[in-house]
Amino acid sequence: MSVRVRPCLLALLLAGLPSGVALAQWDTFHGDNQRTGQAAVNFPSGNLQVLWKFTLGEHTWRYCKGASVWSASPVFGEVGGRTLVFIGAYDNNLYALEAVTGKVVWRFTTGCVINAAPVFAVVEGRPRVFVASTDRTFYCVDAATGSQLWAYETVPWTYTVGHSQPSSPLVTTLDGQQVVFIAFWNTDRRPVRAVQKGELLAFRADRRELLWRIQLSDSNLSTPSLLEVDGRAMLFLGSEDGQVRAVEARTGKQVWAQVTGHAIVASPLALKVAGQPVVYVGDWFGMVYCLSARDGRLLWSYKTGHAINSTAASAPVKGRPTIFIGSQDRSLHAIDARSSAGRWRFPTKKYIVSSPAIAAVEGKPAVFFSSLDNYLYAVDAATGSLVWRFQTGSMLWPYETRGASLWSSPAVAEVAGVPLLAFGGHDGYLYAFTARPGAAAAPSKTGPTLHRPGAAVLLPPLVGLLFLLAGAMALLRYRKPQASADLPSSVTSDNQ
Repeated sequence: MSVRVRPCLLALLLAGLPSGVALAQWDTFHGDNQRTGQAAVNFPSGNLQVLWKFTLGEHTWRYCKGASVWSASPVFGEVGGRTLVFIGAYDNNLYALEAVTGKVVWRFTTGCVINAAPVFAVVEGRPRVFVASTDRTFYCVDAATGSQLWAYETVPWTYTVGHSQPSSPLVTTLDGQQVVFIAFWNTDRRPVRAVQKGELLAFRADRRELLWRIQLSDSNLSTPSLLEVDGRAMLFLGSEDGQVRAVEARTGKQVWAQVTGHAIVASPLALKVAGQPVVYVGDWFGMVYCLSARDGRLLWSYKTGHAINSTAASAPVKGRPTIFIGSQDRSLHAIDARSSAGRWRFPTKKYIVSSPAIAAVEGKPAVFFSSLDNYLYAVDAATGSLVWRFQTGSMLWPYETRGASLWSSPAVAEVAGVPLLAFGGHDGYLYAFTARPGAAAAPSKTGPTLHRPGAAVLLPPLVGLLFLLAGAMALLRYRKPQASADLPSSVTSDNQ
């Protein structure tokens, strides 16, 4: 393991840090419990530079379906007057690093891969990190020392039990008590009766006490989001059986379920638009759905050109609520949150499976996201024009199973007024970026594509039709029918 630090940028950052003062944000997956992807952070210029990067060391592991190098995203937390970055990895460890220097503070080892993001929370005045591992176990860790406080094994080990697929946890306060929620999908390949369970669990955050546990599906569940709807705290989850579910947070009772028809692997985005509680989610068919958070009723839908693994982000742009979502059609889509009208589409060279983050650049909202083309991007939220991009190294593995792995998404935080962007790259490095005032971003030819409804869907059939026409013309060109001899030369020429 090693850390590479940019000394000049580090000196500038440290010079602006008041002693013992830190401000941390983005303490859970996608920034908050609604999963809006927003951070109240402003980068003073569009020229972000690497502050430090951290590597796990020599890569020796083979590609494992369902896992990537890092967990779904880094999260930040203030511990003892300094801001730490917490992230899981495919080497079974949860890492805590100093946000300013990238120095490893501690690491906590679990029994298997950590591919879901951890969550940081202060519980009864003490900093805690909650994390789930594919070893079927949910952990509570002391954020200051990395020592285990408690653990809950969702399924005991047997010779036939398989690895779990856990979600990222969610911590909230209900009736004065802090509660943590986590979803697990467990399998047991018994010779006589196989078991597959997608369950949602609720614990007291201060100790290992299970409040309730409910099975929602036979398939994998997404990370839950939370929104208060008509005075009730509601959890929203997607599942690979194609359903979006609403569950009452206090009791675990399912309130409604909406069938989309295709697998959902990304966490729903839940928020209020024009005073109405709504849920946005993308599915494996490339559809983006806007549902009523009250009853699951479909309000509108939007079609991208391919499957969606990305959790949508939301921010007002020029007074209009807008959502941003990546697709395996290789584009980031900006959509009007109220009407499903496409604003713009930003193309990349490969699939976008990360969830975007929103922060300001020079006072204007920008969307940060990564693509499997090995670039990290920032685009103007209003126009879709490129603000900045950074090329990482190549993916560690020579191949990947499309849509089967949870690739890391960027996270944004602020340390004593200094903006930081953290991103777990597909090349095995964890990067931290910052920006200096007045530094101009390098120009690039990459730009947005104006949205044309259905263009992404119609393109493959049109290409196929062109190939058919080209083949037909080639056959006519080389075919010599006998009837042509009796026709005038001008007519024969026109039909060749």
